[in-house]
Amino acid sequence: MIKYLFASLLLIFPFNVQENWRCLDDGLDDIISNPIDYKICKYTEIDTKDNVKIKINNKATLVLTQRDIKNGTYILFEKKKYIINDKLSRNHINYNYYLLHMYSFKNKEGTFYWLALGTDNGLNLNSKTLNLIVLFSNNKLYIPFTEWDAGVATSLGINKGKMFILSNDIDSIKYFEYKNKKFIYNAKNSIKCRIDSTRKICVPDNYRF
Repeated sequence: MIKYLFASLLLIFPFNVQENWRCLDDGLDDIISNPIDYKICKYTEIDTKDNVKIKINNKATLVLTQRDIKNGTYILFEKKKYIINDKLSRNHINYNYYLLHMYSFKNKEGTFYWLALGTDNGLNLNSKTLNLIVLFSNNKLYIPFTEWDAGVATSLGINKGKMFILSNDIDSIKYFEYKNKKFIYNAKNSIKCRIDSTRKICVPDNYRF
């Protein structure tokens, strides 16, 4: 009976009971030994009846939906619309996005912009953040990353010479590795995590990059 109970507990709590855990004071940044050095971008907003327009640079404008559900949220670049696939707008619901912050960094690929979008209504999204990575390379625009996190819970770094993203959503940390102008999900480096009573993310002690 005791053996059966112990086996059942292992199924319910799939963590190694011998494993040491640590809670992260500075969030996912505590896991990354070689973080990406990015800078804060200044920006101006232009409010219209249907949307909010934010200049990313001198050629591209982020257009955030307010009432303009038909067109949704998109980036206007060289007179072409690049629709942001937030995996929700197909429901034709207005999420009233607003920009939380915008950072930029450069490497041999080009210039990257990291934009974090918040929303103040709809489907319990109030505490979540939509993260966009936009790349400008050889006068072309790419959107290599569009993912939700649990609320300003995404970090970028370099691991073995490759750029990667860590993103926390509820009880998991997802690892995305940059390849061919896309951040691709890597299940091997992704894990289940814990959240303590102070809302800190807790991970196995050996989970580091």
